[in-house]
Amino acid sequence: MSAKTCLINYDALFNMHPNSQIHLDTPTTPAGLVNAQGLLSALFAEPNRPTTRWLRRQQQLGIVPFYKVGHFTLFDVDECRSVMKAMGRRGGRT
Repeated sequence: MSAKTCLINYDALFNMHPNSQIHLDTPTTPAGLVNAQGLLSALFAEPNRPTTRWLRRQQQLGIVPFYKVGHFTLFDVDECRSVMKAMGRRGGRT
């Protein structure tokens, strides 16, 4: 699975001038998409939270759906949650 093509207005998404810097201190965008840290925080409790490296590997393998907006990689929490539930039903490595 590759990045989904989405018709999101970059300026409207971040609600700022195109030449201004984007601060990703807040993990959620107005469109409801989150960055990698925001996704991991939304899906996993602190002691069980995997690393960002794990998430990027799942993304590379085409398991986790994601959106590319400019040079940002963003995730929809609900889409990713349903994928993670399906992964859990299949069983993991032993």
